Amino acid sequence: ADAAKQITYIQVNNMYDPITGERAVSEASYITRGVIDKEQVKEIFDQAYQPGDVTILILQNELPIIPKIDDKITDYAYTWKIMAIKNDPVDATWELLCRQ
Repeated sequence: ADAAKQITYIQVNNMYDPITGERAVSEASYITRGVIDKEQVKEIFDQAYQPGDVTILILQNELPIIPKIDDKITDYAYTWKIMAIKNDPVDATWELLCRQ
């Protein structure tokens, strides 16, 4: 059985418009697959961890962008905000600390 499930990665871009002096937010979505882990979050992200956080693992070759803090991920039931990012030693996966 494949533990990965379909998720949508939402890239959040905050842009400044020098003409109006206002900030605008735009979002771009990427459908990918990820493993949502509620059990080993504390071990991976020790100090940043808070109860209720999850780790979402995404294969780097399945996401065409580099994740960044404040981007979002949804599995259509929940939406999480990325709070911290790690990549494994061989650059195969992104480990994302996410909070609702």
